[in-house]
Amino acid sequence: MMTLCLSLALAALPPRVALMTASRVNVSERDAAALNARLAAELKDAGLVVLEVNLSCQGELACLQAQGRGVDVEAVVSVTLATGPRQIAVDVETVSVRSATSIDQRGFAWKSKQPLESAGKSIAECARGIAARVLAARPPETAEVAGDRPAKVELTPAPLAAVPVVVVTPPVSRVPEVITGGAALALGVAAAVLTGLAVDQQARLAAEPPYSLTLEQATARRDAANGTFTAAGVTGGTAGALAITSLLLFIVR
Repeated sequence: MMTLCLSLALAALPPRVALMTASRVNVSERDAAALNARLAAELKDAGLVVLEVNLSCQGELACLQAQGRGVDVEAVVSVTLATGPRQIAVDVETVSVRSATSIDQRGFAWKSKQPLESAGKSIAECARGIAARVLAARPPETAEVAGDRPAKVELTPAPLAAVPVVVVTPPVSRVPEVITGGAALALGVAAAVLTGLAVDQQARLAAEPPYSLTLEQATARRDAANGTFTAAGVTGGTAGALAITSLLLFIVR
């Protein structure tokens, strides 16, 4: 168990790499140091721990592996610089200390008359590529150690409790029935009043002395009484219809 914990703890740490200048052709030591400083900064931004070292190797894999182990790093980043007629060419090789193999090789260049800043984008892309390959070359973080395999635990979810369903029925509004019934009552009262007026008109007409009214006057009063009776009948009929409608609404709803 202690071995497994140690492996996991080491895997959680950022990778350590050594940065060195393998060779430089027609490039000053100052320019080489400036390039290495910029590359080291970009490698750190990419998530690596960088050690700038001077290793006595000329690109031999076995030498880089041995000296990389001596400074306790996972990989060695070897830089080769050469100045041509118009540009400075840079070749960067990354060697895995664990396997003594080259895991990445890339290069870039910039015009010799331009400052190092003009190659900033290329240096950053190079650093990100190196970091990705170093991380990919790491051993599995969860390497199993004999006797340290954790027991498999099966979790059974608890059964869901039944949730009662409550159906809420909204109260039925009786406003239509009340309005219809009220209208029927009002029309019934109006019909009764009209009937009383019609009866009164007929009684007055009958109480008139003979020959006190002309034919036209008598006919007009009789027609008025009949019209009132007709209005009373229509109003009463409407009141009855509304009353029936209100009763049906109460029963159905």
